[in-house]
Amino acid sequence: MYTSILLISILTASVVAAPFAKREENATTATCADSDKMISLVVGPEDAKSVLIHACSAMMPPCAYPETLSNDTVCTAQMNWPLDGPKSVLLNATVERKDNGDKLSGWRVNFTVTPPEQPQDLAGVSWFRWDCEGYFHQLLSETPPDGCLIEGKGSGAGNLTVGGGNLKDTLFDISFAQRGANLSFVDLWG
Repeated sequence: MYTSILLISILTASVVAAPFAKREENATTATCADSDKMISLVVGPEDAKSVLIHACSAMMPPCAYPETLSNDTVCTAQMNWPLDGPKSVLLNATVERKDNGDKLSGWRVNFTVTPPEQPQDLAGVSWFRWDCEGYFHQLLSETPPDGCLIEGKGSGAGNLTVGGGNLKDTLFDISFAQRGANLSFVDLWG
């Protein structure tokens, strides 16, 4: 009987401690930019989920988002995709002044993902769509030191460095760019 109680206690302790150990091992860190601008995800036609889907679907292969493709498009059941180099997309999201919330019409939001350098003999970095959406969501919705949310206002610019797993040292970055910047552009309003 004591052996059963001891075994149950050890298993319970392992299960309870696992999330904390994983978080420490995967020390993902955010660095927020000192900017006078912020992203509004409550004003305008875009919400946070839409912005993340637009950003990530523009950076990933089309079949990572099969629901956005026509019915006659055939995709494999693949969920894990190679991240073979830096990806960037410029979105027409709402940018506001941080001090007073005034909308800035001449600005867009740049989403960038940069994997770490990989030796030629390694397979490289791969990612899932929820990696892309999840890390950008953390950057937009968590306050420092976990993200760049400005409480009560909006999301600031900055970057997130993944601390562990397959994406270790991958950089997820959000910045502001003036209209006319030479980047891949996605118009959220169609």
